[in-house]
Amino acid sequence: MVLFKFKPLSQLAHLLDIIVNERLYCHHYEELNDPFEGQFERMVGRGAVRRDFGTAGELDREVPTRICSLSRCCDDVRMWSLYAGNFAGVAVQLELDPAHLPLYPVRYAKRLPAIDVACRPDAALRALTTKTSHWRYEKEWRLLSPESRIEVPGAVRRVILGMRMPSEVIDIISQVAHPHTDVRMAELDPAGTCIVMGGRPTRPQPSLQTA
Repeated sequence: MVLFKFKPLSQLAHLLDIIVNERLYCHHYEELNDPFEGQFERMVGRGAVRRDFGTAGELDREVPTRICSLSRCCDDVRMWSLYAGNFAGVAVQLELDPAHLPLYPVRYAKRLPAIDVACRPDAALRALTTKTSHWRYEKEWRLLSPESRIEVPGAVRRVILGMRMPSEVIDIISQVAHPHTDVRMAELDPAGTCIVMGGRPTRPQPSLQTA
């Protein structure tokens, strides 16, 4: 399965960790940008909904609560603007196998899930993989882990560099990427008002200095 991880230059250490060490960082769900992350409405008895909220952390302690957020798309302008540092960051293309990794698609709904925790053994997982429809454009898949980092050797197939990335950073990423990783530039598609993959970055020419 092809998935994308967006990273801004402000998280350069994590970005290089992905490209060089082929590791993904997983945040605790409470650290993510959605204030409703991991929350649900409690249901009791015959489907009655109580107007208070529970959180995934209160539920099954065996369910990992650290999340690496990935996306099925890399052409949405909003994703590049919000998660790739306003086009100065990257989209890392990964080839991941859901049969060997705890990968889950995010379900989008108009409201938080209503869960009867007494009858739903998967209550924590459902809370962690449901988001409100405001976030539908992200087309998110989630990698759940109990650890802060997860190894994905050989999974980094391509690094797409934002068109506002500084030339010196382009040069560094081009040099440190593995031979199996294709490095490309992102480009604007005015016709589709989206982002498309362009050609390989050109190496800057050394300046000639005169005595």
